Amino acid sequence: MNVANHVAGFDLSIVLPFKAQPVKIYLEAEGEDQRVESVPYPYKWAFLSGVFFPSLLRSPRADLRVELAMTDFRGHGSVWYVHSDYPHRYRGEILGHHMGTDARDLFIEAHYFLLPSSYLEANVDFTQRDFPGPEREDTRRVSVAIVAWLTRNIRAEARLAFENISNENGTFGQDGSDVLFQTFLSYQYR
Repeated sequence: MNVANHVAGFDLSIVLPFKAQPVKIYLEAEGEDQRVESVPYPYKWAFLSGVFFPSLLRSPRADLRVELAMTDFRGHGSVWYVHSDYPHRYRGEILGHHMGTDARDLFIEAHYFLLPSSYLEANVDFTQRDFPGPEREDTRRVSVAIVAWLTRNIRAEARLAFENISNENGTFGQDGSDVLFQTFLSYQYR
């Protein structure tokens, strides 16, 4: 039996150029599978919406982004990233949003630019996932970083992240915490 994977979507963004505080509002929506073969439109929707303040409180050095994403709209359950013809994984990692299937995610991130090419970054990420169940998995992440171009071609980054997971993989009481420190040094040929 050949089961097709029908996916369609759209994205929309609006910039409100208020003098006191410019704002960009955006929405991405993707639908998976068809309701009826004769009506070719997807119905199992996933959304990512957000608001971006490119110059926070009139400062061109600071910005703020708030995003809300969901892959479980209207109770369709485990739809995204699980189709048998397209497993959407590479080396065990999801090719898509990190929250995976049957989930909701709130992401907040701010930058403060020290130079046009170097910045401090802070973000928080809250994810609730019902797949694979039976318990809901809750993940809370907090991260801070500094990113700097040392020369025209050399970029350095240092990141400190804290993660706390409750009911990992849907197993009640399987809780854990991680602390991650990363450093990167990269060369970009230009």
